[in-house]
Amino acid sequence: LFPEGTSSNGESVLPFKRSLLLAAGRAGKRILPATLKYVRIDGQPFGKRNRDLVCWYGAMSFLPHFLKLMSVQSVLATVDFHLPITPREADCKETLAKWTHKIISTSYQQEAQA
Repeated sequence: LFPEGTSSNGESVLPFKRSLLLAAGRAGKRILPATLKYVRIDGQPFGKRNRDLVCWYGAMSFLPHFLKLMSVQSVLATVDFHLPITPREADCKETLAKWTHKIISTSYQQEAQA
């Protein structure tokens, strides 16, 4: 699941919705944080000039965005999997959301600087 609960323009990781992580915590299921980062679109570095080809956010209408996305020849993205988190009963939803957000946003920022 994407704990942001929405999509963005890819510049940063939005705050996480606490309730989306609460279900895993209550069920005692492990959480596997992963960072998804677009790197290149049609051979060009991902950035403000081309992000709208792959990122659907804000007031964008879906069909025009989808048609633009279908015109893209290639998208290079990385996915970094982090250590699993085993929620304890004492972990509240706010703690889980902050913890996983820090892990993912730190990785996201490191990739952007690389």
